[in-house]
Amino acid sequence: MQDIGTETGHTPLRDEVFRLNLTYLVLAQRLIAQDAVAASVVFGVREPLLSWLRAASIGAITTLARSPVALFTPRLPRQGAERVLAACGQSDALGSAHLTMTAVADAGESAR
Repeated sequence: MQDIGTETGHTPLRDEVFRLNLTYLVLAQRLIAQDAVAASVVFGVREPLLSWLRAASIGAITTLARSPVALFTPRLPRQGAERVLAACGQSDALGSAHLTMTAVADAGESAR
């Protein structure tokens, strides 16, 4: 079975997934080097991956990015995911500030 897009000359889906995984892991590694706590919050990186990424070579990260066990997954707030998604469908004029405020408001409500 061919990947989606190979018949039309586009990049195979598996290559797109690899690039997404690689970008995610490399960015996580860069943030871990600066601030491991922030990396945990922003990227959702937890142990043992956090320690592994801290010391991993680009070759090792590339191997993980190509493996079938690594798959980037978007994280939405548990509370209020519907509001965040609805805000994404609204006018671009609202921008990321509105999304951030929505997520922060939802996080505050869920803490109560």
